[in-house]
Amino acid sequence: MITSLLYTSKSTAAAADIPAQVEHILAVARPRNLSLGVTGALFADRGLYAQVLEGSRESVDVLMDYIDRDPRHNGIAIVRDRQISARQFANWSMAHVPPSRALDELLDALALPGEAGEGAAARFVETLRHSASALLRL
Repeated sequence: MITSLLYTSKSTAAAADIPAQVEHILAVARPRNLSLGVTGALFADRGLYAQVLEGSRESVDVLMDYIDRDPRHNGIAIVRDRQISARQFANWSMAHVPPSRALDELLDALALPGEAGEGAAARFVETLRHSASALLRL
């Protein structure tokens, strides 16, 4: 089984600095994730991050330990942590999906309690995967 973890956090950077921050995160995360056998996707909008990580439990835990100590963001919330049979982001060590209205609306719903939040998480991951796949076709 593969661990699939979705978390959200808030950027500590000024709004004008976030695009450069995202580029730096991607430049570091892609080779690190590749070496750990981790796939996933990053979404950033309105100073908020949402990221999906997929891999072995050990590799995801290593990355989350690093992420927890990263001063570029705070308020980390694990939205969903589960075992899956197949990766949803197998083509990307770290896809970057630009802001969209659909993802932005779902990002707000991730904080909902119970089934509403779980449903939002499932829709968010699926929309993120679909958006990343569409970028591959461009």
